[in-house]
Amino acid sequence: MELFASRGYQATTVGEIEAAAGFTARGGTLYKHFPSKQALLEAAVDQQVAEVRQGRAIADLLPLGDLRAETILVFRYLFAELTRYRTITALVEKEGASTDPLSERFWNEIAEPGYSLTAEILDRQLNKDGRGKWDAEALAVLLVGAAVNIRRAEWTFGQLALNVDEERLISTIAGILEALAAVPGGNPST
Repeated sequence: MELFASRGYQATTVGEIEAAAGFTARGGTLYKHFPSKQALLEAAVDQQVAEVRQGRAIADLLPLGDLRAETILVFRYLFAELTRYRTITALVEKEGASTDPLSERFWNEIAEPGYSLTAEILDRQLNKDGRGKWDAEALAVLLVGAAVNIRRAEWTFGQLALNVDEERLISTIAGILEALAAVPGGNPST
């Protein structure tokens, strides 16, 4: 995945993959385990998707009964996941349309479920017993987007926007959610 992400799928040769894995370049070792370079990529994506699904068991720990603690747990998990997605994200961005199935799979099996899980947690936190009227999906897009942005600024520029690190962002998100939960009747704009 590192080679694919840095060089691009098409530009990465089977020999380079074999050498990076500690085998003789162009020795045929890859083909003893995978029928093609594409099959290797698919297996790597399968492994990453399986790891993501396992990690989402964090939702089974909830609810904790403490909005701040839940928020901190969920967003720390999100930052850890974003770090794990770095190589596949770089590959999808580098290859663009040439990896449409990969891009679509990344969206459908990694990104979108993350937004959905966050929306479910936010809905439970903010719209308890049907009293609240907060748009949990829009809030998930906003808050997850903020986390993605802070991580991407680090990857792209090696900098933190306004020097706000992930712990500071998580603390601020927790404070925002506590304030929203305290609004009687939910969303004041409805």
